[in-house]
Amino acid sequence: MKKFSYLLSLLLLTSAGLHAQEQPAVTNAPVTLEVMDKVRFRVEEDPSIGSQVLAVNSLGRLTVPVSMGFEDPVVTVEARGVTVEELREAIKKQLEGRYYKKATVKLTIVDKTQKVGQALFIGESRGSIPLPPNEEVLLSTALIKLGYSEFANLKKVELYRVDAATGKTQDPIILDMEAVIKKGDRDKAKDIVLQDGDRINVREKRLVF
Repeated sequence: MKKFSYLLSLLLLTSAGLHAQEQPAVTNAPVTLEVMDKVRFRVEEDPSIGSQVLAVNSLGRLTVPVSMGFEDPVVTVEARGVTVEELREAIKKQLEGRYYKKATVKLTIVDKTQKVGQALFIGESRGSIPLPPNEEVLLSTALIKLGYSEFANLKKVELYRVDAATGKTQDPIILDMEAVIKKGDRDKAKDIVLQDGDRINVREKRLVF
């Protein structure tokens, strides 16, 4: 009985270890601001302004108030695509350059607009797939949903992705989606989670006579 309990414990520990190894690494990408995002703003050295909630406008800019004693009591900064820290530094630079000797800017996000991404399909599978926030959409799932022609070459599906750091399109990732969709191969290396801005080209099969 003791031997059986020992073997069962060993089996459970081994299973837990394998499960832990399978978990994907979590990366925390910096949060950037988008149109209609709201932030709470105040300047410690200027209590007359108080704490205010400001929204990024449709042009991607944030208009920041200053004391009414100035002739033009606002500062406008580019806010779309920047982090809160970058926005804080941009506001601080303008305030200290035009209005204050020192400006300790307090800035926090109070309402983050949830952006829906999109992946575009061309070739023998045409259309776009929405990518809701906090939801993973696999390439195989998108292909099944959109459909594809009988001439689609699913063995060599090309996925083009933009490098966030450089803004340039990377070399295509070639994926064998026939193995995933038609043969039920669940190898994660043969499928991929789509990202906003992905472009997928499903080429036509080459006909051999």
